[in-house]
Amino acid sequence: MKYIFALALSMFATTAISGTIEEAQRMLNVLGYNAGPVDGLYGKKTKDALSDFYESQNKQFDNKLDQNELTDLENASKVYFSSKLKRKKSKHLQHANYSRHIATPYRDLKVYENFRLIDDFNSFMKFHYDNLKGEMPDHQGVFNYRAQSIDFEFCVPDFISTTSNNSSRSGAHEIQNVTAYCGNMISQRFLNNPNKGIENYRKILLGWLKNGIIENPNVFGKKLSNSLMNQWPYAISSNVPNILTHYALYHKLYGLDQFTHQSVIRMGEAFFESWDYYPLLTRNGTYFRRVCNLKSSIKVVVGTNDHCGSFNARMATGGIYFGLEFKNQIAFDTGVRHLEVMLATFNKDAIYMAQMNRGICAIGYMKQFPPHFELIHHAFQKAFGIDFINTKNINGITPSVAYAKLWEIAHDPLQVVKYWNGFDQMNCTSNGKNMNMMIAQLKKYPNSYRDFWNGFNLEDYVLSSPTFARQKFPKKWKTLHNSKLKDGSYQSWTVSGNDFMGINPYLLQLALGNIEIRR
Repeated sequence: MKYIFALALSMFATTAISGTIEEAQRMLNVLGYNAGPVDGLYGKKTKDALSDFYESQNKQFDNKLDQNELTDLENASKVYFSSKLKRKKSKHLQHANYSRHIATPYRDLKVYENFRLIDDFNSFMKFHYDNLKGEMPDHQGVFNYRAQSIDFEFCVPDFISTTSNNSSRSGAHEIQNVTAYCGNMISQRFLNNPNKGIENYRKILLGWLKNGIIENPNVFGKKLSNSLMNQWPYAISSNVPNILTHYALYHKLYGLDQFTHQSVIRMGEAFFESWDYYPLLTRNGTYFRRVCNLKSSIKVVVGTNDHCGSFNARMATGGIYFGLEFKNQIAFDTGVRHLEVMLATFNKDAIYMAQMNRGICAIGYMKQFPPHFELIHHAFQKAFGIDFINTKNINGITPSVAYAKLWEIAHDPLQVVKYWNGFDQMNCTSNGKNMNMMIAQLKKYPNSYRDFWNGFNLEDYVLSSPTFARQKFPKKWKTLHNSKLKDGSYQSWTVSGNDFMGINPYLLQLALGNIEIRR
């Protein structure tokens, strides 16, 4: 018995020492002293890093790592996190060019202390555990067309590196598409099993902290080849805010120590302050320098450069959620800038012009905005009492009106053919017909509109945007909501409509008790 007790005590001491070393390694790495991998091993790199740390403070390291060293590192960390690094602030040329024209009252909003996106996190997570009994395979159903030839084993490393596409078994998918497909799969695995799925998100954040890319994306991007610039800036503008949105909502589940948590917040602040999409993308040539015309109610974009496209929705949601949850005005203001650009792209006909010009692809692309606006509505209403989805934009259109218009277009695509500018993206349809063939078919058989629904469907449209749906289509909402709850099949739509953030607005509203549950 004495031997067992001594062995247990020894194991506890070893674990405690390892934890102390890991904590020191994390702080040293963030402070700029290379302690090597955070592995709990007290090797030469860790000792040298401690020696360099004390030398910078005109002190001498005694070669022992104990509570005294941790205290010194913690004090240095407090100074580090409270200090303001000198960073070049993003100009956001697209917003700057139209700042006065697209101004909203949102830019006057201030984040405040003691705000939480989720008041009772334990109760919120209990809903996940009690109600998500089944699993939606992340390679079937709504994922069938999204996860083609993608090997999940490489998804998380691809996210961390930001430039690799090893997940593409065929090699045919570019970085932008690989991370989109992987993002969907990572999201679904989290929603299937939060405790297990959170590991993927945690690895991505810790990987970003280690490689330093997200804190200095513009510096890193300058070193990349021009050939990557037609996809890397867009991928960064989508993936980073999506992961940071997830962290803002679920950070308690990540289980990060306070120092690492503060490091993530500092990294997020640096990203939202300094990330400038425009200069890197325009390395492709003069064509990409042309920003969209936010004063036009007919033709917002020119060609396919995406300066006012859907990445603005992801940056808006990420900045607003991250800023509110972590009391970060910089991130919040960046989110609002992107939101103003996004709102301005809905013209007087309530059409989302940044995506409507894409022909056959248009309807599938256009349904990207409702889940983001749904989440932003939740944040604005909870923080400021603002009824966001019924707030008019510069063209007098509200998000809820635009949402209803999308349903109308989905059932009558011919009414927006005039906006398509000759686009003919065959990869957006599974029926093998080009745009002209589809238009001819619709004129002859108007009820064949579902042939345009690649990436768009009834359940996705309604359940990914409960606040919109309950307001604009109460009968459809009630019928679908009740039937899906009864048979449990709503789980099949937990990701397809949320733009791979790992957050489902329908499940969020259910868990918060904002939707009445009928069994």
